[in-house]
Amino acid sequence: MIEENSTVPAGEVESAPEAVAEIRDDNAPEIETDAEEHDAENDNPDSNEEGEPEPVEEIEFNFGGNKLKVPKGSIPDELAAEIDKFTSGTWSDYTRKSQDVAERAKLLEAQEVAVQKLSTMNGELLTAFSRGQHIKNELEQLSKINVDQLWQSNPDQARRVSDVIAQKQAELSNIIRKVDETETSLMQTQQQEVERRMTVGRQLVEREIKDFAAREPEIIDYVVKNYGMTPDEAKTWPLNPNTAKMAYKAMMYDRMQATAKNKSSAPKPEQAKPFTPSKGKGGASVKDATSMSVSEMKKYLGLPG
Repeated sequence: MIEENSTVPAGEVESAPEAVAEIRDDNAPEIETDAEEHDAENDNPDSNEEGEPEPVEEIEFNFGGNKLKVPKGSIPDELAAEIDKFTSGTWSDYTRKSQDVAERAKLLEAQEVAVQKLSTMNGELLTAFSRGQHIKNELEQLSKINVDQLWQSNPDQARRVSDVIAQKQAELSNIIRKVDETETSLMQTQQQEVERRMTVGRQLVEREIKDFAAREPEIIDYVVKNYGMTPDEAKTWPLNPNTAKMAYKAMMYDRMQATAKNKSSAPKPEQAKPFTPSKGKGGASVKDATSMSVSEMKKYLGLPG
């Protein structure tokens, strides 16, 4: 309702309600209908009831430690299975080769340590032996002095010579003791290194040839008979794993050849001679026995029908 003192012109009074309605429509909050809400939900099919997107199921491939995830269904199942088989095999092969490399590196490191130790001990032994030989030569020269006579003529010099001889003899005794200890330690170290190498060699061979341990007596006997080795020499096969594997393969090949030869030389069973139709009276051919009827067979054999 418009008040009397309103300044709105009389001609515009009738259009005022429409303007007010337009103002109210512009400022009013938008209200979505049920149909609009339903359409909005259908626009996002991946969302759940709470409005969050549904998790996408994925499959994972492992390329040697580098992993790749793809949505399930984006690759055919058969192809995905083949890819997984290939990547798993690649990773397994990589792991096996890495282990082999690590083991070989460890083996080389152990060999290097052993060689260094043996070399050091040999050097120490050679130095001690050379020093002992030098002292022994000096004692031989000192032994040519007549110390008893020297005591009569020059006691001071005789005392100095006696002290030098005693000192050299004590030093020579210490060197001999050190040489003996070093030789014993050297032999023990060499034996330990041989045992270690045999253990590693045995493991390397048995990893590739699973039944090698069970066939070891056969292989040793085969090598002794065919290659002129002594049993003790043949038993050191772990020190040379590659030669041991070749000996095993040679033994298996010879046995396979012997088996094939025995089969080929075995007497073959006699084959049944084919039935040749005989000629009847007047030169007529007689039927093959397999095509005769029972009555014809009796007649052919002269049996009563």
